[in-house]
Amino acid sequence: MSVAVALGAVLDIRRLIPIGIGLLFVVIGNYLPTVRPNYLMGIRTPWTLASDLSWVRTHRVGGRIFVIEGLALIALGLVGAGAEVLAVAIVGAVAIAIIVVVVYSYRVWKVDPAKRLA
Repeated sequence: MSVAVALGAVLDIRRLIPIGIGLLFVVIGNYLPTVRPNYLMGIRTPWTLASDLSWVRTHRVGGRIFVIEGLALIALGLVGAGAEVLAVAIVGAVAIAIIVVVVYSYRVWKVDPAKRLA
């Protein structure tokens, strides 16, 4: 974007940034369910690391949440929402995603008969 502006293109950064962040969320959300259990990347709660079932289900739910939040951010960028609305939306979306996946991973771990103690 910086190069395009330097070459004379007129870009509305206030619209492009949320669209870019939304696209990033959509890509991460689509990739998340394919991540295999590991200690390097993914949703690594004590419960997802101790239960393969919790890992798989949490990543599926987390992927869906990321895609939905990404699409919402893209929509906000397209309609030209204000900076305050975007800031609250981004921080709120990440906070909601964290809370949901942590609670969900624990609940799945609790009912998994093959779980390891976390």
